[in-house]
Formats: sequence, structure tokens, C-alpha cells
Amino acid sequence: MEQDPHEKRFQSIEKKLNLLVVIGITQAIVLTVLASCLLVNQFLPSTWTMILLLLLTVVFVYFFRKQIPGWLGTAGRFFFSQLFAAQKSDSAKENW
Repeated sequence: MEQDPHEKRFQSIEKKLNLLVVIGITQAIVLTVLASCLLVNQFLPSTWTMILLLLLTVVFVYFFRKQIPGWLGTAGRFFFSQLFAAQKSDSAKENW
């Protein structure tokens, strides 16, 4: 049976959104690493500090691995709800 054309379009949109989310998360991770490297080099210029920071990050991710997706989901829902609320208020102003 052939899929509904709307279903194909929704799947395509969903794949694109998933890709954007992955890109966003990757950018956030890269920026966090760069910022931490900058701070570490600024205040504690040592290779051991970087190793300790990496080790602490791994331990944090290991212990909170089940909660992190929920935190990301909550943050994403908050961000998009604020974005859509701002768009609705802007569109309401245009109608006046």
C-alpha cells in the first residue's frame, strides 16, 4: 500500500527537524567545550585540568544519563513555547 503524500511530507519534515536538533546539540557541545577550554586556559593553564574537566563531564553524563533526555526535552518545549508565544503576540499586534 502506498503512503499518504501528507505522511511522506510529515516524515520528511520530521527528519529535517531531527537533523536540526542534532546540529543544535552538537553546536552547544562544541561551544561548551570551547568556553571551558578558554576558562581553563585563562585561570588554570594545565593539561591535567582539562583531563579532570573531561573526567568530571563523563562522570556527570554517566550518572545522569537517564535524566538528560528529559532535561533536553523540557528545555526544548520551554524554548519553543516561548518562541510560539512571541510569534502569536506579534501577529496579534499586526491585526490592530
